[in-house]
Amino acid sequence: MGGCALGYEVKQTTTLDVGDLLLVGGGHTHALFLRRLAMHPIPGLRVTLISDVSHAPYSGMVHGIISNRYRFDDGHIDLRRLCTMAGAHFVQARLASVDRAERHILLKERPPIPFDLLSLNTGSVPAIADVPGAAEHAIPAKPIAALLAGWDKVVANLDKAPQQYAITIVGGGPGGVEMALAMHARLGPKAVIHLIQREPRLLPDHPPSAGRRLAALLAQRDIKLHTDTTIVQVEPTTVKLDHGPWIPSNATFWVTHAAPPAWIDASGLARDEAGFVRVGATLQTVTDDRIFAVGDVAGIDAAPRAKSGVHAVRQAPVLYANLRAAWEGTAMKKHRPQRHCLSLISTADGSALGSRGRWVAASPLLWRAKDFIDRRFIHRFAALSEHPGVPGPSPPGGLWQSLAGPPRVTRCLGCGAKLPSRLLRDVLRAPADTGAHHEHQPTIDLGLDRWEDGAALRFNDDALLIQSVDHLPALIDDLYLFGRIAVVHAFSDILAMGGSPHSALATIVVPTATTSIMTRRFEQMMHGVRDALKALDATLIAGHSIEGETAAIGITANGTAVPGTLLTKGGMQPDDALILTKPLGIGVLFASAMQGRTRGRWIDTAIDAMLRSNASAAQILRQHGATACTDVTGFGLAGHLLEMAEASRCVALLELGDIPWLPGALDAPVRSSLFEGNRDAATHMQMAAGLGGFADHSDDQGTAPQRALALLFDPQTSGGLLATVPANRSPACVTALHAAGDEQAACIGFVRKGEADAKPIEVQ
Repeated sequence: MGGCALGYEVKQTTTLDVGDLLLVGGGHTHALFLRRLAMHPIPGLRVTLISDVSHAPYSGMVHGIISNRYRFDDGHIDLRRLCTMAGAHFVQARLASVDRAERHILLKERPPIPFDLLSLNTGSVPAIADVPGAAEHAIPAKPIAALLAGWDKVVANLDKAPQQYAITIVGGGPGGVEMALAMHARLGPKAVIHLIQREPRLLPDHPPSAGRRLAALLAQRDIKLHTDTTIVQVEPTTVKLDHGPWIPSNATFWVTHAAPPAWIDASGLARDEAGFVRVGATLQTVTDDRIFAVGDVAGIDAAPRAKSGVHAVRQAPVLYANLRAAWEGTAMKKHRPQRHCLSLISTADGSALGSRGRWVAASPLLWRAKDFIDRRFIHRFAALSEHPGVPGPSPPGGLWQSLAGPPRVTRCLGCGAKLPSRLLRDVLRAPADTGAHHEHQPTIDLGLDRWEDGAALRFNDDALLIQSVDHLPALIDDLYLFGRIAVVHAFSDILAMGGSPHSALATIVVPTATTSIMTRRFEQMMHGVRDALKALDATLIAGHSIEGETAAIGITANGTAVPGTLLTKGGMQPDDALILTKPLGIGVLFASAMQGRTRGRWIDTAIDAMLRSNASAAQILRQHGATACTDVTGFGLAGHLLEMAEASRCVALLELGDIPWLPGALDAPVRSSLFEGNRDAATHMQMAAGLGGFADHSDDQGTAPQRALALLFDPQTSGGLLATVPANRSPACVTALHAAGDEQAACIGFVRKGEADAKPIEVQ
């Protein structure tokens, strides 16, 4: 029987949640807000960050990433880890609009999320829409994540170019100039770089001498500068200048002045002359005092400033103070933006040009100062404690008091975990006599006497009802995605047995909070459950909800099958090939994430894997003659393979080097709580000479093969299918799985005939 794959960390005592603060966008202001929240939590307020990326680029280091001076992690803030440290929740989604009347935000391709307080920090976009072809073919400088993804493609395609690669950069402000110099430093003579500037000179908002110095530097590096020129059309490999011919451009980057994002149009929020959200000195929107806006997306009344990361950073203390003041009913602070900011422009040669007011200078010392400032900024997030602060007393009053009602006692959240395989076998082993049978009682084709993924009941000669049940505690903050994962995980048992999904019953455990907060959480989980069932062509037919200590979902999965067609664990045949459809590593990644010791992008990939249904994989395995099948969940690959080998009286020959792993799984330092119980399977395994023992993954030691051995006992939530197919059909089966979307599916070993003294699993 499969089940919950992970232990769940016991949380510290916390005040009952009575309201929701949504932080939309992972910009600098919100990142610094969360850092402050980690040290000074706000009692009674549940904070959720909603961002379309889990790693937020730091704008000051983007051009160092382009020039290859900085690595990815040097110039990005890991938002998932930051939320863990701050005791906040993280939801990866893209904002569509704000519905003030309903007090919720609309998101793309998922249900809306309600709020009591809202802060917007989504940034700006380059002004691109009015140039034909630009939206389709140009790479905008913002969002920065999209810029860096576009740049990675340029670097990947460069070696394939039959001649010099042509790059056009549109915009002669600091960002465009830095980008041109950084790209030249990275690519050198492999690329011809054109910089297009609409104004008569570079850096029109800086002293003239700054523009002249940089123009001379561009000429020195053979970067072709076109001033007093605009792009009038963009095609995939060319661009048209207003005062000249078409010029080659294999990649066109758009770094023009900032424009407001499209979602503002439908939000009903007042906008300034440039189209950005209007806010006052307290950073509250002039339209709604429960909605704040900061960074590039905001325009401050009576104090307009150029869009700059410096201003966003300086807004963070005021935003934290005023959101807390709005929650607690205390006095607000005013933000007073500085008139002049120090601008440091990297010249990608170990030097930088600085300007402030009329002052302009260029020096390697300025570069070292910029590098120090930027690295220190990123280090402020990496150096956070692993344990968030404890909320202090909160004064009565404000929104907090109006939503909370009478004082309530604080509660401690609990934990939930799957039991080890050995304990389950001992407790659930069926007795010899299961009791009296009635005339109309269905025949139990598969039950507790067979250690299969589900039970099979025969009501007549034409149909079987397959049932399985799973119960998961929430291992991610996003309750909508958690609902989807719970359904995908539960129905893997049905699919592994060759059944067709039919219907489900759900038990929803909602964390204790005020009624309104519990309603919001319940709705998010149920949206996810229904969407996942719809994708499986199954129906929710009943359920139950209870208040509990931590979010959890139980799913009773129902499926149908034709008698005689079930796949079981005991059908392995000698000379079969072992096929695994999904990579491993869920347990170590999430155990590490709970302690803030992994990377957000690794969790992104793991969530994508858990969301992927095994429906298409099950069908492909059947088409290629699968003889046995199970899903890899709580007992890990070794535990589930042991069940198959023992039931089939065969030996499974496992090729360690062919097993697919999730990114980061071999580097994640913390083992799942189920590891120790799953390691019992090692007594039934024969390790090849030279492999040695497996590493103690909790201290991140050992060779790569030793760490890989340890991951054989790693529990999986919503893992892949483990099946056997005839060896001669294995290559075609794997190819079909790749084409259907299971890109890491692999043949990981073979089956041979069992012998009396042989251990069921041999690892090579």
